[in-house]
Amino acid sequence: MKKLFALVATTLIATSWLKAGEPIENYGIFKHVSIGAGFGILDGIGFEAATPITDFVQLRLGYSFLPEIKYTADGFEYKDHQDVQKEAEADFKLNMKDFKLLFDIYPARRSAFHFTVGAYIGQDKLLTAEAKVPDIKAGEGLIIGDYTLGADSEDGIVRAAIKVNKFKPYVGFGFGHHVPRKRVNCSFDMGVQFWGNPGVYGRDVDTQEYHKITKEDIGEESADEYFDTMSKITVCPVISFRINGRIF
Repeated sequence: MKKLFALVATTLIATSWLKAGEPIENYGIFKHVSIGAGFGILDGIGFEAATPITDFVQLRLGYSFLPEIKYTADGFEYKDHQDVQKEAEADFKLNMKDFKLLFDIYPARRSAFHFTVGAYIGQDKLLTAEAKVPDIKAGEGLIIGDYTLGADSEDGIVRAAIKVNKFKPYVGFGFGHHVPRKRVNCSFDMGVQFWGNPGVYGRDVDTQEYHKITKEDIGEESADEYFDTMSKITVCPVISFRINGRIF
C-alpha cells in the first residue's frame, strides 16, 4: 500500500511539473497559480503568490520586509533627579514589514509591460528609537529643545518613533508576468507607496501609548526645518526584482 501511494504521489507531482512547463495559451480566471521570491530597494526581501483573474489582470498577495537595521548614536541629553544634565546613547531601528495586495493590469494579452495598483498594509512605526538612561526616576527623561521625553522608571528607557500610515496605497509599473507563461521567469517592478505625512511620536510612560510631538513642542528654530522636510516625504519609492515559478 505504501509503495502504491508513493507511486501515485510521484506520478501526480511529475504530471503537475510537466504541465507547469507547458506554455499558457490564455490565462483565464484563477486557472493558474505561481509563487515568487525576490528583493528590492526599500522593499526588502519579498515573497508572493499570484493568480490570473483574466488574460489582462493578475492578482498578487505577498509579504515583504527589510532585514533589521540598527544604528547607535550618542550625545542625547537628559537631566537627573538633581536637575544635572547628562548624556545618553540611543539605539535606532528601521522597521519595514508589510503584507501587500496588488493588481497587475496588462494592456494586451501578450504584453509583458503592466501597470500595478494596490496597497501595502502593516508596520506603521517606520523608525523606532530607544535611549537607555541610567538611574532614572519618575519625571526625568531626554531633553529635546523645550520638550522632555519621559523615561520608564522600571527599565530607564526612553522610547520614540517615526510613524507613517499602516495602509499605504501603491501605484507603479513593471515588466514580466508574475504568473509565467512557461515554468519560470523574472519580473521587474517600480512604483511608490503613499504612506502619508510621517510624524515623530514619543511613548507616554503612564499610558504606554505613543503621542505625536510637534515642532511647537520642541520650541527650537533648528527643529522647524527638520519637521517641515519630514512632513513632505509622503511617498516611498520601491524597485523590486522577482523570480517566479508556476505551480500549475
